[in-house]
Amino acid sequence: MVLGRGLDPGPDVPLANRRRRLCEQEILRFDEPQERSWIAAPVWMQFECKASKGALDLAGGRRQRNAEHGSGGAFVHDGHLPWCEPFRALCCRSFCCTDPSVHPQCRSTTLCCEQPQRPIHPSTGRPTITDVTSASFDSIPVIDLSAASGSPAGRVALAEEIRAVCHEVGFFIVTNHGVDSALVERVFATMRTFFELADEDKLLIDKRASRHFRGWEAEGSELTNNRPDIRQQIDLWTEWPARATDIEPPELRLLGPNQWLPDDLLPGHRDTVGEWMSELGALADRILGLLSLGLGLAEDHLENFFGLEPMSLTKLISYPPTPAGGAGVNAHHDTGFVTVLAAGETPGLQIQNPEGEWIDVPPHPGGFVINLGEMLQAMTGNYFVATPHRVITAEARLSAAYFHGPSLDARLDPLPLAPSFAHAVAASPRHASAGFMAAANETEAGVGDMQSSHRASTYGEQLWNYFGRSYPDNMARHYG
Repeated sequence: MVLGRGLDPGPDVPLANRRRRLCEQEILRFDEPQERSWIAAPVWMQFECKASKGALDLAGGRRQRNAEHGSGGAFVHDGHLPWCEPFRALCCRSFCCTDPSVHPQCRSTTLCCEQPQRPIHPSTGRPTITDVTSASFDSIPVIDLSAASGSPAGRVALAEEIRAVCHEVGFFIVTNHGVDSALVERVFATMRTFFELADEDKLLIDKRASRHFRGWEAEGSELTNNRPDIRQQIDLWTEWPARATDIEPPELRLLGPNQWLPDDLLPGHRDTVGEWMSELGALADRILGLLSLGLGLAEDHLENFFGLEPMSLTKLISYPPTPAGGAGVNAHHDTGFVTVLAAGETPGLQIQNPEGEWIDVPPHPGGFVINLGEMLQAMTGNYFVATPHRVITAEARLSAAYFHGPSLDARLDPLPLAPSFAHAVAASPRHASAGFMAAANETEAGVGDMQSSHRASTYGEQLWNYFGRSYPDNMARHYG
């Protein structure tokens, strides 16, 4: 490794501009005498320093200041310094923290550090990823989104936290998300009213009558991994003008209207659902922006990808107590991009960790459960992994899920990520082997439930495959 000295633009230049300029200079080069993995053998980086000695505390870091080095005191930590990402840093690691406002976990000022994380790859000039793990987890992270409306540095730090959680767990709970609790209460009141109606009233919006797969369905109607789900639900998608029944590609036939009950049976439900989809769509867009930042992309990269006719889904779900040997919804991955779930007050949601253990997601009043679907798994080359989950509940349970999706013609091409993300996947057996939901014919041929290697080319193809395996009778009824 060859050390270089950064050229500080000087104290009269604003801090952010000084940092950007230093990030844009190639102040560090790597010589690798041996062929080796950047992930399996992380490179320790050393810096010449100008600042006086001082302590620096980064949560989760490993601290080690060498006082006798004086102005060249060394600091070691295991964390990642996130502010470089928006500047596509060549190297600004020599800053560590120049003042406490740079990073919320900084405790003092220093320019001296020695760190093992996210070195800059010499051939790309972009940060590598060294936080790969196939470690297990036994709880669900809770993330405060209030920093999303704070300083740019706070936003990037939050994006890094979410990136790490989505790589390692795939589920988290958000608080301070900006969605009015009164709206959530109205949605749950609407569900209670609807699911107490007689079946003859619910059948006014029978999903079997909809060639767009929208409306109410009774318990056992949906199949997950060829097994019936013990729940009833209403599916409501983004509404667009219906296309012809024989249009190609066939997934365009999914576009169309929802089925709505008469207002005297379910007063105000159409307005409530419309507001719900708008508010949760906006929250999902904010999360997409943070995911983009965490992946080293422009903040609007994923949002811009969504196209002109996005197709998002709201599921209003009622689970009875789960019978022995069954599941309210069987183990599965979500199909789309980002799921936002109001899980209600009753436990029952479980996620599977890498050791195969089922971990309860506890109720979190005022929070939303967030998880990623198979499309982000595919587009990140398995860096983000859709985590298996299911519902088994001891008592009746209501939940409202929102699945954020793009236009049906949105291509699921790989995102333009730094090579280090692919290296991280290759170094983690859990990520490298992650599969996708198997189609019905694959399951019959012996493919594991979530071990298909097939990756759809568009979001519409993914949805068409989902309906084919989950509603084979309805697919045959409308499309042969």
